[in-house]
Amino acid sequence: MDYLVKHAAPRVLKRGQVTILTDLSPEHTAQGSTDPEALSRLYDHSASFRLVHLPRLHSKVYVADDQQAIVTSGNLTAGGLRLNYEYGLHLLNAQLAAEVRRDVLDYAALGASLDLTTLNEFCAHARKAKDALAEATTPTPAQERFREAVRQAKDVLVRGYTSGEPIHTVFERTVLYVLRREGPMTTTDLHEHVRQIHPDLCDDENRIIDGENFGRKWKHAVRTAQQHLKRRDAIRRSEDGRWHPLSSNG
Repeated sequence: MDYLVKHAAPRVLKRGQVTILTDLSPEHTAQGSTDPEALSRLYDHSASFRLVHLPRLHSKVYVADDQQAIVTSGNLTAGGLRLNYEYGLHLLNAQLAAEVRRDVLDYAALGASLDLTTLNEFCAHARKAKDALAEATTPTPAQERFREAVRQAKDVLVRGYTSGEPIHTVFERTVLYVLRREGPMTTTDLHEHVRQIHPDLCDDENRIIDGENFGRKWKHAVRTAQQHLKRRDAIRRSEDGRWHPLSSNG
């Protein structure tokens, strides 16, 4: 983040929209793969910063606008940006750069957005998980502290997905995304794709967060999303049992 803030054009930080899509899974942050506290620096230096979490994200893509993008092996770290020998492609083709930008933003729309208050809450639990993990080399109370800190951190991320809206609306966006990307599929296949995108929300545990049920009831929420989309004529179910997208809107 120090490197990014130092080298970013002032007009980008003052007037541009800065979005970071990353994997903030508590297990990874506890192991040091991601430093969520470093990300909070952009809230201080960017006039318009958005942080989005999606698990299993592994791509390294940097998009400036509709004109330039970089697809590379380099992470957003000191090593990835200036120390390691990485390899990547700098796209100067406007059509390709715009397509990459759309792909990133379409995927980011499925994730959990964290404002600074939510990020700070997550960081507090992530620190506890990291400290407990350092002590939990053998069965000890530290292991239980680690599990509890991870659970609390995951609850914070789940809240970031909904931001006050029903959970089925998150799944509505995901169902449309999957069908448009992968093509028609059965409910069973559709649910598996949704689970792959949202393991945070589809973990089959009985979890209640702020009075709302998550976890084991995720399939019911996905089916609710499917019915809402069907009533809006956004998707339809054919005679062979497969769901089809009907519109690029919604």
